[in-house]
Amino acid sequence: MHALQLTAFEMTKKAALASKEKRNTGTEKAELSNVEAALCGVFAGSFSAALTTPLDKMKTMLMTGQCSGSYVDCVNQVIRDEGVGGLMSGLAPRVGYIAPSVGVFFVVKEAMEQYLDKRERVAAATKKK
Repeated sequence: MHALQLTAFEMTKKAALASKEKRNTGTEKAELSNVEAALCGVFAGSFSAALTTPLDKMKTMLMTGQCSGSYVDCVNQVIRDEGVGGLMSGLAPRVGYIAPSVGVFFVVKEAMEQYLDKRERVAAATKKK
């Protein structure tokens, strides 16, 4: 799931920065604001949570003994008992608790990257003098 979150975030971030670059008339490098990073993070968290919901449901069923056998056996049981839509049951609560935490994570990640990047540029400029 984390690989999906990181990939979705980076793709969303790239699109947001490209949009900012088009509007940017200055020479400064475009960066995400905290709100933009949070929105990209919430999207990434929602996307990854939605894609992994069926796997999480199967894992939970196996762990709680509601299903025995393999993931495939669980998938077949869910489809037989609940229909294909049953694979996505629990989607809203899963997105509801994952998306905000991922949003906060990416706000902190972006802030730290920007801080370290600025610190590195200042150190390089000082070294040149």
